[in-house]
Amino acid sequence: MLEFVSVASHPEYVAPKMLSFLKSHELTDKIQVAQIDPQYADGEKLSEAYGVDIN
Repeated sequence: MLEFVSVASHPEYVAPKMLSFLKSHELTDKIQVAQIDPQYADGEKLSEAYGVDIN
């Protein structure tokens, strides 16, 4: 199961360019992210591992 948190509380969960964008638009408290195991970064594998509907 994915546990969502604000980008502000876990900025390491997003790519540096995305973090820069979110900070510049004051969105880090509004956007939620979840940590995933990198082996499941592929959409289909993510769907299977975490029960996320990608369709």
